[in-house]
Amino acid sequence: MRAVLWTVGAFITGIVVTAFGPSLVNSALSRIILPEQRREVARVPSPDGTVDALMVGSSCGPLCSDTYLVTVVPKGGKVPTDVERYAFSANDMVDAQLHWKQPHLLEIGDKKALINDFRNVSYPFAKFGDQSSWRYKVDLRLAPSSEGFSYLQGAAQ
Repeated sequence: MRAVLWTVGAFITGIVVTAFGPSLVNSALSRIILPEQRREVARVPSPDGTVDALMVGSSCGPLCSDTYLVTVVPKGGKVPTDVERYAFSANDMVDAQLHWKQPHLLEIGDKKALINDFRNVSYPFAKFGDQSSWRYKVDLRLAPSSEGFSYLQGAAQ
């Protein structure tokens, strides 16, 4: 009977280690070897003073390229920790700029950027379950610094 219990226990342990082991090891290693560090790069208040446009730099050390994230938060709001709050994400960004064209229109400018993610509308006051909190919207536009811009320009094809 004891041998059967040991066999069943070993089998269950094997399943648990197989299912959860890789993600636990990956999580621990990424926190120790490649810890993510975020820093506020720019905060630009909107012309109406209601919200701030934020650009955040994210780095995980020499093995990763810097990532730049953009979001819109209520005036004086904290830098969001969850990536879903960001409307823009790019690597290899050169001369990044945030510029309000109007109270509800933000331009994200750069000379060069490898854009990973872009959403053209931000809801800085949004709370799930509260419809009225979704009324304040900010339109986001990409504004490369030259008309003929191409990220691949000059790259070996």
